[in-house]
Amino acid sequence: MPAKTPRLYRSRHGVFYLRVCLPESERSNPQSKEVWRSLKTKDSRTAQALALRFAIEKTYAMPKKSIKSLVDEITNPLSFTSREGHRIDFDPAKPEEVAFAREFIAEHATKSTHDMAEVDRQRLADTELEFRRKEAEAMRLREAQLFQQVNQKPASPLFSKYVDAYLTLIQNSDITERTKKGYAAKLKVFQDFVGKSATLDEITPDTILNFQTWMAKDDPLTDRKAITPRSIDEYSNVISNVYKKVIKKTADNPIEGRLVGKKQRMKSNRKPFTPDELKAIFDPQRLATVKNPADFFVPILGLLTGSRPASICQLRVGDIRRDDGLMVIHYHDYIEGNSAKTRATNRIAPLHPLLEKVGFLRYLEDVRSLPDTNAATLIFPWLNKYEQGYADVPSQNFMAMLKKLGIYQPNVKVFYSLRHTTNQRLKDRGVPEDFRSQYLGHENDSVNNRTYGGETPPKFLLESVIPHLQFDEIKWDAIQYKSDIPAMARELQIARRRDAAKSQCKS
Repeated sequence: MPAKTPRLYRSRHGVFYLRVCLPESERSNPQSKEVWRSLKTKDSRTAQALALRFAIEKTYAMPKKSIKSLVDEITNPLSFTSREGHRIDFDPAKPEEVAFAREFIAEHATKSTHDMAEVDRQRLADTELEFRRKEAEAMRLREAQLFQQVNQKPASPLFSKYVDAYLTLIQNSDITERTKKGYAAKLKVFQDFVGKSATLDEITPDTILNFQTWMAKDDPLTDRKAITPRSIDEYSNVISNVYKKVIKKTADNPIEGRLVGKKQRMKSNRKPFTPDELKAIFDPQRLATVKNPADFFVPILGLLTGSRPASICQLRVGDIRRDDGLMVIHYHDYIEGNSAKTRATNRIAPLHPLLEKVGFLRYLEDVRSLPDTNAATLIFPWLNKYEQGYADVPSQNFMAMLKKLGIYQPNVKVFYSLRHTTNQRLKDRGVPEDFRSQYLGHENDSVNNRTYGGETPPKFLLESVIPHLQFDEIKWDAIQYKSDIPAMARELQIARRRDAAKSQCKS
């Protein structure tokens, strides 16, 4: 009988396996009728050669070995003398030896096929047909897997990857360091909520809704308090910026149109004060009763400079100076403790003559006369610094005054309304936007300003802006600063004791 090549099967990974039936004498378990061995190759020719090596040794080798032994040694080179005395050297890796083995099998097949019974010949034919069918099926399966791999949708990238890119992007932007830290903190809260391994596909509008709902409720486990809709929108806007600035078309923005307090946003609702409201706020009789110089001057500075309260309260004594014969205010953030919301905040603007008229320069001389003060001393040196800067107390006192006068409206009539009042007055008088932005320290994103923009000299602003920034409804002649150096000295002494106590606590 010629050697019969055992069945070969290809796995879904393309690796060929040898399947051999075990005789009953070699079955350790009645159920173990077959033995499977990996041929450790994906090449069909190599697999067939290895199967041929098994068949030759099983049929012609002397002495005969067990089936399991032959299967275990199938990848080893073969060398033996057959029962007919033929010397056979067979290495499946050598084509010439494989060819000799095939000729050897063919020769024995021609000698013995005429002696084979019809049933045996049919069985051999069926075995060959089954092998070819299995091989074709394995090939189709492999091609299908390759097609699936080629057309498989790539894995969704991690959201954290784009967060890192966004934080890197804003490092060189006009955003202040305090704001950058705030953005990073808000993104960390969101990442902790969704998980560091969250992908873009996993962050859906429902995810955003769940996050916003979570932020709006108290968390007794962590003592986290619920925050307002406006604060939730601040978180949402930072997350949205990641999509707009970095992710862009890679994924849809799940926050688009999903701000919680969009209709109540402060920036869109603030309104300028009316002339009657300005009369009440800057009523000379009321101002005469104000004892704290910060409560007296900060609103006046807010109206006549259009500056933010934080920018006003962090001014130093040396920032109000005379340059080229002109009194100016130098806004900056290069001193420790100062900050600027945008780069436009840092500027040099002319001092409005009305400030000198109401006694602002006399007040600065009083500050200089206080003990241990210099050019770097705050113009209101007793103010305590909070997270938002030095303006917390003056802003709160201004709000209390508005409430007392019946003017206050949440998010509508607040301290920032002074800035809106200044801008609106200049706009009504026909002052160009570029000059208004330069004077108020406001970002101007026009094409002309981005391309050709630069700082406008204070002297030019004095001539082009100040004449139009007049508030005739206010009785400026009756408003005068009243000096009280002893009271200022007491406030300063209290503030220094407070700062010393803080330093001791930190150490």
